[in-house]
Amino acid sequence: IHLSDIMLKNDKAKSGYSQIDHIVITPYGIFVIETKNYQGTIYGGKDRKTWSVNGKFKMMNPFIQNYGHIQAIKNHIE
Repeated sequence: IHLSDIMLKNDKAKSGYSQIDHIVITPYGIFVIETKNYQGTIYGGKDRKTWSVNGKFKMMNPFIQNYGHIQAIKNHIE
């Protein structure tokens, strides 16, 4: 099963919701996929809270963002 653009209640998010790009449910597990569409060079590291695109635009670290999505899903399933 493939689900796209899912809004899931998440009390820990600033807005109260997590917007999840893709959830893929298989017999082997649940996969949560965060997608980005940026051009240029992305600067960041897995432990940095924010990354930058071309040294100008700041974006949230997608590893941290996706972890929040995973936790939101875990709170809704057994």
